[in-house]
Order: sequence, then structure tokens, then C-alpha cells
Amino acid sequence: MLDVLQFGSLMIRLDWLLMGVSGIAGYGALKHALKKSAFAERPLPDKLLNAFIIAFLVWKLSPLLYAPSLLWTFPLGVLIMPGHTAGVWLGAGAALLYMDRALWTMKIPRLFFADLMALGWVTAMLVYSLLDKQYGTTTHLPWGISLENPDFRYHPVNIYIFLVTLPMWIWLWRKSSVLLGTGNMILNVLIYYGMGLMLVSIFKTKTSAFYGLSREQILYLLMITTGWILSVFFERTNRRKGTPAVDSNQVEPETGRD
Repeated sequence: MLDVLQFGSLMIRLDWLLMGVSGIAGYGALKHALKKSAFAERPLPDKLLNAFIIAFLVWKLSPLLYAPSLLWTFPLGVLIMPGHTAGVWLGAGAALLYMDRALWTMKIPRLFFADLMALGWVTAMLVYSLLDKQYGTTTHLPWGISLENPDFRYHPVNIYIFLVTLPMWIWLWRKSSVLLGTGNMILNVLIYYGMGLMLVSIFKTKTSAFYGLSREQILYLLMITTGWILSVFFERTNRRKGTPAVDSNQVEPETGRD
């Protein structure tokens, strides 16, 4: 049963609340890093908020794709019913298209945005791992956590995630003023942080989806593979140009219409 916080007649799922708090922390981190960059005057935070609203609305209205008759037979149900899983992907796609257009309009490099999002995401993961308790498979190790029966201990997965996330967050935070916009931040998150999360996933209870791997593990493999392919591509591109990656903090942004 899902944990729910109740305030009178209002009920809020605890995991949604924790994700909201973590998201705000991530948003604050990337906004802080943005202020120290050459693009501080660009309205990027507003565009990110708009993208989130677009993704949420697409997800929320996704049941209409399967049952459009709800719009005139039960319009209130559209607001009450949760969105479909397909709506998550559609919402993410719509938000990405919006942000791609916004970045082009604001003349902000995509690598700069990717590095910024890497910092925000890792910050959100760090906060979420501190707030949310996640239990994995059973263990006999002394740091295992008991729930009701003290004879059974479980891996404290959220602590493992915290231990994997903290070094990455410290590195990103200390290097953001130098590496923001070079692509190195997003590459390190995709490859090394993906490896760390893959290692933690071994201690989680999982349902096999493909060749013994869970969907979560497949996602981490895609992260690592994508990071490796991009790193090879960037290395060959820079070698062909004969110049190192550009640091966005050393380049003045083009003047243009916001």
C-alpha cells in the first residue's frame, strides 16, 4: 500500500511529495549554476518551468488517447484519473521539443543545457535518497535494516544510492564553473553515475524484463552506452578540429532576442 499524507479531505501520495521536494532542490542547483554562467540573463528557468507544465498536462490528458469519449461523458474523470505510462513518454517528448526550440531562440548551446540538467538531476537524486526509504533484497550484513521481523534484514538501497550520488554531486558542484557547457558533466553522469546506479540495482528486488535484466537496469545500460558513444564522438570531433572543447563561461553569448 502506498504511503499517503492526509490533510483533512486532501490526500497526497508521499512519493510524489518527496519527488516534488527533490525536484525543487535540483531546480535550485541548476538555477544557482546558471547565475554564474555567461547565460545568466537568459530566461532559461522560466522555459524549464513551461516544459514541466507541458509534460504534466500531456501526461494528465493522455487517457483521452484511449478513451476520447471521456471528454463529453465524464469530463471530471479526466482531472481525477492518473495519466497512462505512454503519457510519460509523450509528455517527455513534447517537453524536449519545446526546450529544443527555446534553446535555439535563446541562443543557448545544447551542451550547456545538458550539463546544467545533469547537475540538477544528480542534486534531485541526492535529496531524494536522503528522504525516501528504499529496501532491497534480504541480507545478513550488519548494516541491513529490519522492518517488522528482526530476523530478516534488507539492503538499505537509498543509502547505497546516496553513497553513489554524493561523490558525483561534489564533483559536479566543484567543477561546474569550469566544465559547464563542455559536455564533460553530462558524459560523466551518463557513464560513471550510470555504472554506480547499475551496481546499486543488483541489491534491489527486481522483475526480469529482458535476459534477466530489469527495466531499470536496461535504462542504466542505455545511459552508459549513450555516454560512451557520445564521448567517442566528441573526442573524434575535437581531434578533427584540433581544438579543445569550448568552455561556455569563457565565451560571451550572442546578442539576440530573448
